[in-house]
Amino acid sequence: MIIKLTDEQVIEMGKLAILASRPMGMGFLHYRSNLNKEDINLEIKFESLSIDYYQGRMVKFNARKMGENSWDFHPEETQFDYQSWKVAYDSYQILADKVLNS
Repeated sequence: MIIKLTDEQVIEMGKLAILASRPMGMGFLHYRSNLNKEDINLEIKFESLSIDYYQGRMVKFNARKMGENSWDFHPEETQFDYQSWKVAYDSYQILADKVLNS
């Protein structure tokens, strides 16, 4: 799934995904319930933004830059038991729309 976004918008999507994600398994040991966007440090490395776990939260957010302001999100089909942010945002597109409309 390719979505037109700036690097900053993809980082904002990652932050929203982290905040919407829940701890899984041993992640409860690292979980901070009072996390806010200002506490989250993300950066694009090697033309991608990949967030597996963040402070115990199972995020599983993956984006790869395909060109100027063009990002590919994988997997297109998300699962709430794998990408726990899906409880709040049903898809990458809905997550992108939240960023684009704010």
